[in-house]
Amino acid sequence: MALSGSYDFNETCTQIVTDALLAIGQLGRGDTPSANQLSEGRNVLNKMVKMWQGKNIFLWTRYRDWE
Repeated sequence: MALSGSYDFNETCTQIVTDALLAIGQLGRGDTPSANQLSEGRNVLNKMVKMWQGKNIFLWTRYRDWE
């Protein structure tokens, strides 16, 4: 599989939370998450990112070594 070398992949918080809910079976394909699900999902995502930052893992500085 050829890689483009592009690093501009970008997803919104809502897309990440929706994909996570789909992956764990809390949302059906084509369904829309409720406001409460999105709020709780954003909260958990923010906590995860803060935890990674506390461990000096900064997502914008991660190097992909498969190239």
